[in-house]
Amino acid sequence: MLISIINQVSKKLTDSGMKGVYSSFDALPTDHKGSCFTVVGVKSFSAESPLYAPFVVYFPFRAEVEITMLAPESWSMEQLYDIFNDNVEPVILEMSGLSARLTSIALKPDSNLHRMTLKAVMSISGTHRIERSTP
Repeated sequence: MLISIINQVSKKLTDSGMKGVYSSFDALPTDHKGSCFTVVGVKSFSAESPLYAPFVVYFPFRAEVEITMLAPESWSMEQLYDIFNDNVEPVILEMSGLSARLTSIALKPDSNLHRMTLKAVMSISGTHRIERSTP
């Protein structure tokens, strides 16, 4: 289910026009991802007891999605935050079938990668649906 959440968030961001969106499981080296890119991962995940219907099983879940944006060191923190505020946060908050909210955000330079970073954690909750086969 974790990969499904990451893929769903990544697809929504890409469909909205964001370029350079990668999964946290992506093994592509940082220097091959371009000058400005976004990494989507899951920081924490919890699932509740499934709900059974005649033909479907519903799995309620809650996850903290971690979105990390990396830009060249020459960018200002304001530029990076503006991209997040205009292009990322609204897309996540409006994802159908999910309840989402921003829980934390941090902007700082990353001296190891020589980049400016914005790390946002968004709490999402929803229900994963799996169809059941009938005997």
